[in-house]
Amino acid sequence: MERITFFRTTAMQKGEYVSFMSETDRQLVANDVNRMRLGGLHPLFKDKLLLVQQTHGVLPGNSLTEAKNNAEYYRDTRYVAFSIAVRSATYNSDPAISEAADRVLKVVDEIGNPTKLSDSKGTARLFNLQTNLQPYSADIQLIGVDGRLAELVSANGEFVRLQDEWYKAGGEKPSGNMFAARQQLDPVYKNIVNCINSFAVINGVAAYESFILAHNKLIAQYKTIIASRKTRAKKAAQDDSAETAE
Repeated sequence: MERITFFRTTAMQKGEYVSFMSETDRQLVANDVNRMRLGGLHPLFKDKLLLVQQTHGVLPGNSLTEAKNNAEYYRDTRYVAFSIAVRSATYNSDPAISEAADRVLKVVDEIGNPTKLSDSKGTARLFNLQTNLQPYSADIQLIGVDGRLAELVSANGEFVRLQDEWYKAGGEKPSGNMFAARQQLDPVYKNIVNCINSFAVINGVAAYESFILAHNKLIAQYKTIIASRKTRAKKAAQDDSAETAE
């Protein structure tokens, strides 16, 4: 019997997550939530989905949404490239370089990873990182990551520019914390998946087969997206490490 495939939603980036959950809601409605005996759960799912959408600032039809999301993804990869390059330099056989890298890495670790934060909080954290690294410009040049930092600063600036343009084009400003909003929606989604898998066994598959097939296709699509992104990120990290070693 067909069952909904297990899917780790935490692997999705913010934009991917919003799109996936929004499409899940459309599939639920299209397949009649009452017929699937989800009339009690669906309103809660809708409520938590709305919170996620409002937090992320989704506005369907905004022509700049894709460009903004791509800029955010590029900014995140530039942060990863910079932090990997700094960490790699701490293993350099030259004590002067490794000690300089240790000082820079301490600042990076103290500021923390901005890639899992909401748009505005991630931007603010990167600006703080840029400011806090200014006294270490000599160390940054010595370990050879000044180019990586320049890429990150540029990527952050470009994201801010596109985000401002996105707001002007009709985007809603995000409010709240995306991670917290996802934590509220995830259990409801998992409960719906578990209910459908169980009900299909108890009540027969007829009322659920259409949703299960459509949703498994959606899950397969996003698994491919995630796998492709991870492959690109791994290759970029390997290339960055190779360049640093040179």
